[in-house]
Amino acid sequence: ELKTRQNEKSGELAEKIAFNELKKFYDNLIWHSKYSNKPSGRNNPPKGIVCDMWCYDLESEEYIYFEIKSSINEFEMSINEYKSMEENQDNYEVVLVNINTGEISRHKYSELENLKEVNGYRFKFKQEKI
Repeated sequence: ELKTRQNEKSGELAEKIAFNELKKFYDNLIWHSKYSNKPSGRNNPPKGIVCDMWCYDLESEEYIYFEIKSSINEFEMSINEYKSMEENQDNYEVVLVNINTGEISRHKYSELENLKEVNGYRFKFKQEKI
């Protein structure tokens, strides 16, 4: 439980840092995650994309999606986050935030795909009495 609370705090801080940095490039950036102070029903990304932030880029005339991760050298993605990135390779970025330094780095699918490791499986079942 302590680790979960620490991860929550790190995630929230990472998103604040990323939002402030990305806002310098995208005036209309929308913070969509649970840490945003706007109700998520009012700022959902188009097409059901799973991400933390998004915007409509006026230059490219396309949506851009951002998934924020608090990490220095590794991170985990949910299946839905990964599918969203895979299906929107040109418009989806993972933003890594070093919460110790406040530095961010931005990464696309083409860069991350060769770095992925599948290292676990989760099984859900209902146990029956014998």
